Amino acid sequence: MFRRLILPIFAVVLLAFPVQAQQPGCGPYPIIKKTLSNKYGELPIARGLTASGKALELYFNPTKKTFTVVLTTPDGLACLVDGGESLELLAPKLDKNSSF
Repeated sequence: MFRRLILPIFAVVLLAFPVQAQQPGCGPYPIIKKTLSNKYGELPIARGLTASGKALELYFNPTKKTFTVVLTTPDGLACLVDGGESLELLAPKLDKNSSF
């Protein structure tokens, strides 16, 4: 009985923590950027540096309103975090003292 419980639990734990080398949706930054542009018509519209030192970019196709969020490590490994459709760009309301 104990063995029947351990094997499924072990399998679930292994699946929950994928091996680092098997990162679907990841690749060299230039290839990810080119694929998003050529295949999906998405171009970067925003980028920033995360607290952990990674670059976060938002890619957008203004015609189809699709978007993709990409996170890139300092060594150039870019990973697709998420994506979707119906993205709306909002203009922030800035006061007269804003630096923007």
